[in-house]
Amino acid sequence: MGWTLALLAPMTWADDEEKAEWHKAQSAFENGRWPDAESILSKLWNQVPAPSFADEPAALLVDVYLRQEKTEQVDAAAQRFKRQFPASPQLARVLYDQGLLSLKKGMNFEAAREFSSSASRAKTPGVYNASIQALHHIVEARGLSPEQLESVWRPLAKDPDLGPWLLEGVGVEWNRSARFKEAEATYTDYLQRYPQAEGASRVRGELARIKAMPRDDRTVLLMAPFSGDFSEVGRSLREGVSLAFEEAKAHGTSLPNVQVLDDQGNLVQGVLQLRKMLAEDHVDAILGPAMSDVAAGVAIELSARKSPVPLVTPTATTHGIASLGEGVFQFNVTTHVLGQRIAGYAFDCLGLKNFVVVAPHSEYGFQLTEAFAETVKQRGGNVIAAAYVDPDAADLSESLQEMRRKVAQFDFDAGRGEGRALPDGRLMRSYMSDSTFAVDGIFIPAASGDEADKLASQVVFNKVRGQILGSSGWYDKAVLLKSSEASQGAYFSVDFQDQPKTEAYSAFSRAYRSRWKRSPDRVAALSYDAARFLLEGMHNSSQPGALTSALRDIHVFPGVLGDIKFDDDGVNRNTALFRLERRSFKEVQGCATAH
Repeated sequence: MGWTLALLAPMTWADDEEKAEWHKAQSAFENGRWPDAESILSKLWNQVPAPSFADEPAALLVDVYLRQEKTEQVDAAAQRFKRQFPASPQLARVLYDQGLLSLKKGMNFEAAREFSSSASRAKTPGVYNASIQALHHIVEARGLSPEQLESVWRPLAKDPDLGPWLLEGVGVEWNRSARFKEAEATYTDYLQRYPQAEGASRVRGELARIKAMPRDDRTVLLMAPFSGDFSEVGRSLREGVSLAFEEAKAHGTSLPNVQVLDDQGNLVQGVLQLRKMLAEDHVDAILGPAMSDVAAGVAIELSARKSPVPLVTPTATTHGIASLGEGVFQFNVTTHVLGQRIAGYAFDCLGLKNFVVVAPHSEYGFQLTEAFAETVKQRGGNVIAAAYVDPDAADLSESLQEMRRKVAQFDFDAGRGEGRALPDGRLMRSYMSDSTFAVDGIFIPAASGDEADKLASQVVFNKVRGQILGSSGWYDKAVLLKSSEASQGAYFSVDFQDQPKTEAYSAFSRAYRSRWKRSPDRVAALSYDAARFLLEGMHNSSQPGALTSALRDIHVFPGVLGDIKFDDDGVNRNTALFRLERRSFKEVQGCATAH
């Protein structure tokens, strides 16, 4: 705290004493006595007045903090160093340490920028070589986008070795991403800047290939959150799409130009940027957005413009987006479809008619409950009660007891209609307190396995019995690990199996890991399929405005997570059904296996 510093007496060491302390700190550092080095270096840096060589102990202190894994102190000391010694030759060392810290945090782009800045400022071979070695490690792992790699190149543009190497890498990444205009411009810039560089002949060859390659004149707009809170979603989407385009290119497929729009996962930001882009550039198709609300906003914008531009969203799950326009396609199974599927199976195959719902108080719970109840009503069944609860609450008794009373009242009303005698007075109170009430089905649209097991257990505890039904949140290893009696025999609908054991998924996963040095997630897999779907539609259509019709003609598309089966609205309806049996999920094939 700032006020404590005022209590410290100013240090008045003579130059010889200061230098002696500095040598002690260096000795402690060289012998790995980090706390001793920290104590002396901190005093030297904070001394008033500061020694003339204060930047040296300050830089070494950043290093000491890093070696002790004091991450907050590294950040704070590095920022202070930059403010206090902006022209110091020791700044390169501090930037290198910051890069190491960013690398430990998994922040590859930030680390690459810091190593680049360190190398550009380094005055000694040691810091320079260490920085470029670390930079090589990050760049060669191919974890940076072309925009990020270009940002890393700029501080080193005049470096005779690193400048050409990095700029060639920028061109390679533009080319891999099917952004051929940017690749062509980058390679042209390279030849102007570095005509005698070792890689110039390679770049000339790539430039000639780009100019000669078969190219679709159409433009695809890649729209996702590439920065902000949802940037990891955007990264996976970009990587899945890029892999699909690279594979198509390797097979000689004519590829479209690609433009990128960073919507930051924000509806207003996304629509405003799209309007600007549509006013300035020609767009033939949109791949994305990733987030449901942004996808809905873009679909409405295109519909209002009566635009023929098709929109293929890999990941949006909100019901109704595809119905907003003729050319809108949803690859991810919507919550509505999941609710419809389990309700239809329960009614048509299991013979259940009367249901209750216990759902999380969330948009996910609301949407699934709405779809389930709507389907049950259409079939002639009843949803007797719906309880929306906080799954994290310690006690759900109040909400579930109210649901239980409604089940009891439904049972009493049915009994009166059948002429059954019902208890009254004290017997009725005892009956209500002690009896377990049965209902045909209990729908629990949990978002996770832990949530599913807890809600099912709470329903049983509150003396309501019936066939448990669920949705994709039940397809979770946590359910198998808990495996409580309350959950056994539950049926649930799922969209895609994670990492299915199929050759198609295995081939995709191998290619993705080889390209991006990490395992694919669901966003990457869906985006890979969405890009392949769009390329097939482009291959099947050559006339302007015919792309939407060509895409509509693809009713079933073989995806790596499973077949994509579109309905008339352009929504994927390919769901699966599973039953929980002890410590395994058993897929249900039709009504024949119903228990």
